Amino acid sequence: MKKLLTIFILLPLLCFSQLSFDWDNQEREYFLYIPESLQEDAPLVFVLHGYYDTGSGWVDKFQYLADLHGFVVCAPTGLLDNNGNTHWNANFSPLILGQNMTSVDDIGFLSSLAIFLQGEYDLDPNKTFSCGFSNGGFMSWSLACNAPNVFRAIASVAGSMSANDWEDCNPDVLVPVMQISGTNDDIIPIDGSTGGWSFGGGTPDIYSIMNFWSNMSGCIASETINWEFDNYYDYELINYYGNCFNNTAESRLYVFNEMGHVWPSNTFNNDESIPDLAAEYIWSFFMQLAAQPLVEIEEDFNCNKDKLKEIDILGREVNSKTVLKIEIYNDGSVEKKYVLK
Repeated sequence: MKKLLTIFILLPLLCFSQLSFDWDNQEREYFLYIPESLQEDAPLVFVLHGYYDTGSGWVDKFQYLADLHGFVVCAPTGLLDNNGNTHWNANFSPLILGQNMTSVDDIGFLSSLAIFLQGEYDLDPNKTFSCGFSNGGFMSWSLACNAPNVFRAIASVAGSMSANDWEDCNPDVLVPVMQISGTNDDIIPIDGSTGGWSFGGGTPDIYSIMNFWSNMSGCIASETINWEFDNYYDYELINYYGNCFNNTAESRLYVFNEMGHVWPSNTFNNDESIPDLAAEYIWSFFMQLAAQPLVEIEEDFNCNKDKLKEIDILGREVNSKTVLKIEIYNDGSVEKKYVLK
């Protein structure tokens, strides 16, 4: 069912392979970078492009770090949606803005490709991760919800959760999640006002998403204001959320002042010895938790729990008659509930 077609492409400062993977009766394109320092049981990092884009320009985001730490980078290309644009189907609704946008099984494709690469190159299944930009960030969130046994941590840059994932996400294991957002992002704003770009509507603000994951994994959130770099990055980090007592399922949120809908990578002096900003933070996040086991969610875990409070998706306390609410319990778990009138 699966076969490889290998074409070697040589570019300045970058050497990667363009390959194909048979999935669902289609040849799916992906770009693979394998550093010379690769060891047995090495990590695997997926980098998922944004809407309209392809995987060809994304391998180099992690090349410097891959050479330094010896991990494999995979940058697949999404198929065309029904509007003719490359995309990732992050559990989107069949009808979006009145159109049947996509029915592509990208969760199945990415999961199968990851398992194939693990076996082909003796990579560690416990160190397979996904990150992505914009639509690729949506897809990484969807993998955290729907394929947590394959992708052991995810990071999203200028992305969010799709409406379906926000409503239905119920993973059987908890994976670490990370988000990078900018205060001036007018495509996927941090306040959740994404309109049609939310791919179906219903996506909340990014703080509610991070609070939901932090509560679900038993994390304690904290905030750091006016984080300072050494003046060689273009953006100032103004907020950081993290500090989880259950570090096998940590949640992190970085908010950058005046950053728009971009992958933060530019430097003032264009020094090639300085790692890509987003890649550096994502890789640090992945490797801090890579050796830790995942948290299993047991059915009897919440048998004797007590409810602490009820909140809406913006974190405001509500009463029992609220139609859509989130219930927070003393064991760190949360439940989303609809009240039928």
